[in-house]
Amino acid sequence: MVTLIHASNFTTLFRISLLAAALLVHSSNSQAVEPEKELSGWSFYFDNDFFTAGDRDNDYTGGIALKLAGTSVKSNFLSVDSWLESIDRLSGFTRSFDDKTSFKTHAMEYGVTLFTPVDISASSPVSDQHPYASLLFVSNTQMVVVPEEFLSYQSTLTVGFLGLPVAGELQKTMHELFGADSPNGWANQISAGGEPTFRYSISRSRNYIFSREGPRIFELKTSSEANIGFATDVGISFSLRWGTIQTPWWTFNPHNAEYISLGSPVATVTQDNITESYLWLGMSLKYRFYNAFLEGQFRDSVVTYDRDDLDPFIKEMWLGYTYEFQQHWQLSVFIRARNHEIDLPTVRDPVWGGFIISQSF
Repeated sequence: MVTLIHASNFTTLFRISLLAAALLVHSSNSQAVEPEKELSGWSFYFDNDFFTAGDRDNDYTGGIALKLAGTSVKSNFLSVDSWLESIDRLSGFTRSFDDKTSFKTHAMEYGVTLFTPVDISASSPVSDQHPYASLLFVSNTQMVVVPEEFLSYQSTLTVGFLGLPVAGELQKTMHELFGADSPNGWANQISAGGEPTFRYSISRSRNYIFSREGPRIFELKTSSEANIGFATDVGISFSLRWGTIQTPWWTFNPHNAEYISLGSPVATVTQDNITESYLWLGMSLKYRFYNAFLEGQFRDSVVTYDRDDLDPFIKEMWLGYTYEFQQHWQLSVFIRARNHEIDLPTVRDPVWGGFIISQSF
């Protein structure tokens, strides 16, 4: 498994993708578009570095998220959808698609993500590894799809709290259940005690489809993105999938993630007599200006790093497989890896795996 994500494969994979892109043409049989339902589906996301190296649970340690999709999320009492619409207009993002024939989808996500140092046994601060850090969040996503041009525009507003004590209690409980070592340093986490935070993200994606006989399809998607908030950066990415595919291309967005999946709409199956089964992989490159999980925010934190101590170039790769195990039910398993941001020999490259269970209506 390690050889699939080794850094030396970045160059080869990139060259292959460029060659594939040159051969692709838009398919004339794109999926039919239906009006967005009140509730179009849900998904449950779980990842953890324990899945990739069974003797560890540290660095990026894991995340859990529940996602709901459909027009009903706009009226949820925790929704920030109206804020997102206002920010999209103020930022000028809506000018990218206002004059185009399009449709819109909505999603809402609740989740938590956790980070720990390599040494989780120490209760004292560990100053040469990733700080303890956590984010408890709610995010709203709007995606505008321009089907005739195979373009999608996605914006996500995430609001939440850094440093809440519940993060440490959650990890301790999980370690007790699985008989793992107890993490003892959560009192030293970034913004310990709690501090509000946010992130506003926008992205533009173009999809290329080469459809062969039947439902077997090869897709390649290229994307650009910009983020401001607890993770502030700009980036580009490509992702591809190949196999028996019935879900629309705009629902497949593994690049829209900051460790944990953020915002992509839940898949909608268009034909009930075909079982989806496909491989997917991709890579991204970001230039990061700020990371609250390492540099802290406004509140003083015990362990933080200066920008000079961090590598601003973030390279990430992912590999996954999706299978429709029952009508309108999907299971995806994946592995992701990225280079470490802290420029110290004691810090390892984060590698983590996980699964996603989703149902569409």
